Amino acid sequence: MNHEKPNPRPMSPHTASQLTIDNVTEYKQIFCKRYIRCLTLAANEKWPNFDCRSCNAFEEVPREVLEQEAKSIQERLFVFHSQKP
Repeated sequence: MNHEKPNPRPMSPHTASQLTIDNVTEYKQIFCKRYIRCLTLAANEKWPNFDCRSCNAFEEVPREVLEQEAKSIQERLFVFHSQKP
């Protein structure tokens, strides 16, 4: 287990302008157990974007957890769309 504290940084406007769905993992560790903490910090600080590249606290979310979360999201979306008039 990695005990380092996450340290996201605000992303510069120039870097943010380069961010695409195809290169997001070059700038963000979206499969990190701590990603939600960093996302919350960025929201609280009102950063329009943040960068994970200088962070040494990355700890990967286990594949099984990702699969469970994906299934749960699919189930909630199905229920949501089933309730539409």
